[in-house]
Amino acid sequence: MYGTSTANQRIESWWSFFRKQRTQFWMDLFSDLRDRHYFNGTHEHKCLVRYVFLGIFQKELDEHRELWNNHTIRPVRQSLCPSGKPETMYHLPHRPLPGPQRPVPPHDLQYCPFKWCA
Repeated sequence: MYGTSTANQRIESWWSFFRKQRTQFWMDLFSDLRDRHYFNGTHEHKCLVRYVFLGIFQKELDEHRELWNNHTIRPVRQSLCPSGKPETMYHLPHRPLPGPQRPVPPHDLQYCPFKWCA
């Protein structure tokens, strides 16, 4: 499949934002290291880069995940796409569950792993 898809606007927007805000700096940094011959792609260089930067990468990804999962997706009248915060939509779907609902006993809440259950 080739070409653009108007159905992918949201995900394309996300990737564009992610690249501009998070990854472009690292892409430029590593290109610069390679261009200045400080990085040549050998196994040793790759291991060294992983050792030095992996913790920083993980922190960046965790921060971005937190921002993304807690931002609000606006409702759109012409669309059937869900709206709300991705974190909440994942853990608490907006559609009602089938069958009768009953409250959770307070002593069972201690087993809830989500930060908003406490």
